[in-house]
Amino acid sequence: MASSLTDPYQGYPVRVKVSGIENDQFYFTKCSAFSVTVVANEFRSQENDRFAQNIPTPVKYDPVTLSYGLTDSSALLDWLTKAAAGTAERKNVAIQIMSDDGSSTKELWELVNAWPQQWQGAESDVTSGVLAIAQLTLVYDQLNRK
Repeated sequence: MASSLTDPYQGYPVRVKVSGIENDQFYFTKCSAFSVTVVANEFRSQENDRFAQNIPTPVKYDPVTLSYGLTDSSALLDWLTKAAAGTAERKNVAIQIMSDDGSSTKELWELVNAWPQQWQGAESDVTSGVLAIAQLTLVYDQLNRK
């Protein structure tokens, strides 16, 4: 008789891999929008102060929030604990947006030098053996689309 077991992670279409955390993948149902802002700084030259010119300044990356996660590892919480203790351990984070059936990657984003700013646990069933995550917010230095 064939098994009717289903993959518990198939309903979690966002797969997250953190550098330095080997053999662990984390699954979420939602990822906030990626946001990059190049702040403009107004500049007026002494030769012609009638006109202002906008000069690009350093880029600002807004935090990314992953919601409704599921994992059998405490590694993400351990990573946050280090940041809360004053040692923000920066890691590269790959965020894969999976196809509906989970068989292929639709988009792949990399957060460079990321660290967890906030972690919120969710209510869970302790008999399931998994750790539910309501939200994980990551801050980072650079965003790359792969």
